[in-house]
Amino acid sequence: AARLQGALSPRVEGAIAELMGHPPTCPHGNPIDAQSQRTRPAGIRLAEAQPGVVTILRITEEAEEDADLLVHLEQQGLVPGARATVVEVSASRDSITLDGPRGRTAMGLRPAGLIRVIAGRADPGLFHQVPERVQALWGAK
Repeated sequence: AARLQGALSPRVEGAIAELMGHPPTCPHGNPIDAQSQRTRPAGIRLAEAQPGVVTILRITEEAEEDADLLVHLEQQGLVPGARATVVEVSASRDSITLDGPRGRTAMGLRPAGLIRVIAGRADPGLFHQVPERVQALWGAK
């Protein structure tokens, strides 16, 4: 997205924003502008979460650089708005274990530190929903 930003004309950028419903965040939950940054909760690092339910708030820009991590998160359904249960955080094993939308998974504390969460269940209004007209274009259900 950052590479495309300078390549898009303001008109094309505006048309995309209109089509998508003027989302306050990118698909990974990162604020698009300063206003969104000020109004969204910061959350905590997943690596610092206590056992219990969390909601994925955002996958940081640094995490977006790790293609393997993004694939793992997508495969596990650990995307902004998804709920998971932190089962165990182990500093000695440098890992966190989660029960997520698609079952149990584990990851290292370093990558878990690149994911921001909210303890408990978050307000669904925090997460942008792709407009139905756009889902229809993609053939999404």
